[in-house]
Amino acid sequence: MPGEYQHTQEGPSLVQTIRTDLPRILVLIGLLLILLVLLTKFRWIHCSQVLKIGPINMPTNWCEVYCTYLNGPASRMAIVYGDEGIGDPDKLSNRIQLERQNQAKPYTVPIMLRIEDFAYESIKGYDVVFFERSRRITPAQATAVKKYIASGGTIVWIGDVGIEYYYQQIDIDQALALNSSEPFYYESFMQDLNTTNAMGGFGPLAAFLGVKYLETVNATTNVSMVRVAKDNLMIADLVDEVTFDSPTPFAKVTFNPSGASQVTKLTIGSASVPGIVEVRNPRVSAVYVAFPLEESPSKGLINNLLDYLVLC
Repeated sequence: MPGEYQHTQEGPSLVQTIRTDLPRILVLIGLLLILLVLLTKFRWIHCSQVLKIGPINMPTNWCEVYCTYLNGPASRMAIVYGDEGIGDPDKLSNRIQLERQNQAKPYTVPIMLRIEDFAYESIKGYDVVFFERSRRITPAQATAVKKYIASGGTIVWIGDVGIEYYYQQIDIDQALALNSSEPFYYESFMQDLNTTNAMGGFGPLAAFLGVKYLETVNATTNVSMVRVAKDNLMIADLVDEVTFDSPTPFAKVTFNPSGASQVTKLTIGSASVPGIVEVRNPRVSAVYVAFPLEESPSKGLINNLLDYLVLC
């Protein structure tokens, strides 16, 4: 009514609003930090892709914050190797250590694990596992590789690893023993192996590597590595094309564009084949390298790959 006193209730002050909302803000920041850590840990994003923050006297980028305070400064790597196939595992280990020393970065010396001793439990929790010079693997070892990938690990598969499947003698002896109580168990056991080898390529691991093996090309000259995915962090600052210094063996493969991306290619005259292939789903789960990584003609490739996969 006209002339009647009207009381207007004042809203909360800025200080009161902050006090009320501060717990919610802190919870939101905490959840965002946890999400960022998980995205980084499982390599859905690379730490260098996060916006740089902080004053000059504090860590100024997410890589430093993650490695210094959250993950620990040293990476854990393993090299699984055998006696047959492309590559020199000892030389690869030396190159990895040299690159880390040159960059003055803390690291754990890669453990060397023979393929016959390889199992999921032996690599569980490692940041990255390299597989080299192991043409022959068992179906159980292939299952261990898949389990490691599913647990969040990343593999670097080199050359012609895993192009032939076999059973260890202990498995054959067990199948023969079971055959007496389960007729045709041994026959079925061997048929499974024959079926796996009949798949060709890398057998059941082909889908995880994004490539299918065709053949090994031995000690070929005039082989060059050419960048394809130039924005990929493994090769972003490398030259567009570089030639191998000496005759180079490599595996000729085809890659599946629906499940993988070609990072580099190898050119031999007018022909070309995939050189490095990456599988993301959406994190980096596998990197396939067709040539001995330790013989890379690009001096920065191994360091780039390490920074890309192990972060710390």
